[in-house]
Amino acid sequence: GISPDGSTVLTSVQEGTWTPASAICDVSFGGHFGAGGPREGERGYVPPMLYLPRGVDNSSGGQVFINSDKWGPLSGQWVHFSSGFSKHFILLRESLDKSSQGAAVVLPGSFLAGSHRGRFSPYDGQLYVTGSQGWGNYGIADGALQRVRYNNQTEVFPYPVDFEVRENGVLLTFANEESVPKADHEKWYAQHWNYRY
Repeated sequence: GISPDGSTVLTSVQEGTWTPASAICDVSFGGHFGAGGPREGERGYVPPMLYLPRGVDNSSGGQVFINSDKWGPLSGQWVHFSSGFSKHFILLRESLDKSSQGAAVVLPGSFLAGSHRGRFSPYDGQLYVTGSQGWGNYGIADGALQRVRYNNQTEVFPYPVDFEVRENGVLLTFANEESVPKADHEKWYAQHWNYRY
C-alpha cells in the first residue's frame, strides 16, 4: 500500500525461506528487508514493522491507506488483508526515528475468497476488496469483489485507533471516551514476541 502523498510504502512478505512469519514492511530507500538472507550494507537488515504469526495470518495480502472520511475514526490509518484467512485488520503504525512499528487488530467479518487488494472508492467512500482462491486459503469462493462499509451509526467504536509503545507497556487510544467502556478490556488479548533473524 502507498499513502496518498507517497511518503509511506508498505508491503507484505510471506513466511518461508529467510522469513520466519508473515510480516509487514515499511519500505524505505536503500533498506534490505531480508529476501535472500542477511546482507552487508549501509543500513543492514531493516526489520519489519510487524510480524503476524501463522495462527493470525498464514498468507498476507496487501495494505490500503484509509483516505475516506466515511470511515470515521479510522480515517488516516491502514487496512491489512489476510489472503490466507480471508480477513482484514486495522493496521496501526507508529513512526520512530528511522523506522516504524505496528499493531494489527482483526476486524469483524470475513471475505468469500482470500482478500489481497483493496481500494477506497472516490464515489461512495467505501472499501472495495478483491480476493482469489489459493493454496492454504480459507475462502469458500474462487474469487470475489466485495464492498466493506463503515456503518457505525453511534459515536462508540470499540477498537483502538492509535497506539504508542512506552517503557512500561502499550498505550491504546480509542476514538472517544464513550468507546473505552465498550472495548471491554476483559475480552482483549495482547501478545508480543521477537524473531531472531
